[in-house]
Amino acid sequence: MFKICTKKYDHIFFSPHLDDVTLSCGGLITKLHKAKILVVTIFSGIDEGKTSNFGKQFIFLSGFNNARDFIESRKSEEKRVARFLGYDFLFLNYPDAIFRYKKNIFLRQFLYPKDCCCKLSLYDIPLIGKLNEHTRELLKKYLRKNGKIYFPLGIGRHVDHQITNQLGTQINNAELYFYEDFPYCINQKWEKSSRYYFIPKKIYLSKPIIFKKYQAINYYKSQIHPVFNTKNNLRVIFFDYYQNCYENYWYLKK
Repeated sequence: MFKICTKKYDHIFFSPHLDDVTLSCGGLITKLHKAKILVVTIFSGIDEGKTSNFGKQFIFLSGFNNARDFIESRKSEEKRVARFLGYDFLFLNYPDAIFRYKKNIFLRQFLYPKDCCCKLSLYDIPLIGKLNEHTRELLKKYLRKNGKIYFPLGIGRHVDHQITNQLGTQINNAELYFYEDFPYCINQKWEKSSRYYFIPKKIYLSKPIIFKKYQAINYYKSQIHPVFNTKNNLRVIFFDYYQNCYENYWYLKK
């Protein structure tokens, strides 16, 4: 389930899936290599393994025929990246959106049968409440005093990213940052909420750090085809977007 080497961390990153933090924050994590870093992946489970047709297509594009092989391979990829970039990891094993459904005796109705980039289902509200409590417990246990926390902005409206974003907005009394969701942020704008005051912050990175982030992303072999289509597309998209050598973050001031 997890690998934790220290009791308290300087930086805790919350990732919806087994790749999102590296895709979005791999440069900053590399820059902070001397700090104690924990990456918490929330939706890293399959529940009972029952999968929507949309989910089956995604699993097939990732190179697998069943949910269990799919998620175990993705966990292995994440572990390799953790060793490469030097962070500890924690898998919470809540079921990914493609596995969540209304648990009815007579009919199995998936919450997101056609697309995961959409409006949140009301049936996910109890899950959000459970995750809010779980998140607070983790921070109390693992975040050192004056440590920093990172959540996604939810660009692209993937439901798991939306939920993880909501968890961040509920945190108080912490130095809280939000990262842009790569690669969704390439073509989609962030729908900034008027409820919160965000302060933009650019984290400038050296070219070797940017290249190491690119190398780390390539460890997620199962996701290159479904997300970028080809390795060449990944290379072109990545270096075009990060040609100015910085990642964007937003500090949430409350």
